Amino acid sequence: SLRYFLVELLTAAVFLILFIFFGATPKFFSYLILASGLIVATFVDFEIQEIPDEVSIGGLAAGLILSAAFPSILNESSRWGGLLGSFLGALTGAVTIYAMGVLGEFAFKKEAMGGGDVKLLAMIGSFIGWKLTLLTFFLAPLFGSIVGIILKIRYGKDTIPYGPYLSLAAFVSILWGDRILRLLLCGMF
Repeated sequence: SLRYFLVELLTAAVFLILFIFFGATPKFFSYLILASGLIVATFVDFEIQEIPDEVSIGGLAAGLILSAAFPSILNESSRWGGLLGSFLGALTGAVTIYAMGVLGEFAFKKEAMGGGDVKLLAMIGSFIGWKLTLLTFFLAPLFGSIVGIILKIRYGKDTIPYGPYLSLAAFVSILWGDRILRLLLCGMF
């Protein structure tokens, strides 16, 4: 089917972009693993509106292990610093999106965020740390709302899978997150 071709093409493009940005470094190889998980999560979520635990929990474990083994992934110098940065990223991801789900459920009187999204952002956080995880958390609704508004107007759809927009936001954070954060901080002061 066309979807298989698109997945393969997207994967190749993402791998190439990551290599251009990071070269043959521990960050590059770690981000290949993260990107692979994000691509799988995205297409499964589009199809069945569910994110497999095998991707998110397995990815979370990989992020913790890789960050401890190669602390430079999170710009840390020690293994403990890498592990702590990874843990804080995972915790930040899980807590922020869980809190958003609780607030959304309170406001809209229906489930606003699935558990798969909580685990997915925890996985993302384990690879990119707490700062870029917060950026991902704030970028994802921007991407999702654009698509959601179009789908609501055009087809009357009330819900969309959120994982693809978390994945897109994570990819943007990986590539340009540090620059975006610097621009935001410079604009504030």
